[in-house]
Amino acid sequence: MKAVSWSPLAFGACLLLFTACSTLKVSTDYDHSVDFSAYKSFALTPESEQMKSVR
Repeated sequence: MKAVSWSPLAFGACLLLFTACSTLKVSTDYDHSVDFSAYKSFALTPESEQMKSVR
């Protein structure tokens, strides 16, 4: 009986994982006139209505 090679299966699993993650869309926006080096901490803001409609 021939042993099953795991490398094609591992390659296929990694390929599936990477293609599943490639559909994420990230967008950012910030005020270019703000000096962010002056900030020492941050806070998360409530979720906007636009983002709630994406789900």
